[in-house]
Amino acid sequence: MTSVTLKTWLPRAIYVVAIATVVHVTAVAYLPTGVMNTLFRRFPADYARPDAAERFARSPMADATMRHITMPSPDLLYTACIYDLTHAPLRVRADPKLENYWSVAFYAGNTDNYLVVNDRGANGKPVDILLVSTSGVKAPKKVPDGARVVVAPTDKGFILVRMLAPDYAAQKDKLEAARERLSCTYWRD
Repeated sequence: MTSVTLKTWLPRAIYVVAIATVVHVTAVAYLPTGVMNTLFRRFPADYARPDAAERFARSPMADATMRHITMPSPDLLYTACIYDLTHAPLRVRADPKLENYWSVAFYAGNTDNYLVVNDRGANGKPVDILLVSTSGVKAPKKVPDGARVVVAPTDKGFILVRMLAPDYAAQKDKLEAARERLSCTYWRD
């Protein structure tokens, strides 16, 4: 009876392990890219155009109804930019001048976070980054003075700026002024 049971269950177990392996590998390989493609499709069209003068989309303060970002923090003010480096290099500048925490995070087309600059790392200095393509497409002839060149791991990606806003109503003027000092534009040299 034991050998009959083993002969019956062994092929089934191998089949289940094979299916689980295929599902796992498929999810790991395609889910991150699928998430980013969904983000690119849902991003406001005015900011996604290659000819858009300003690419940062400014969202309102998070509340219970906001779910564009999974589980948004009600204490953070979000600003976002998508990019496609096949058009041109991207120049990202930030000078928030805030006492509270802020960060500029760069994400590749597969959701990998490849660079973060925050208030501590910037030491009160403005952030000026020229994001270039790893493929060398539209490589800049000239780099802006003072800009840090960063090679993006993928041509398409996403930038998310977070600013701590524990009391948005009281800090609104400072926070909105800080967002006005953000820029995400294609670099034409």
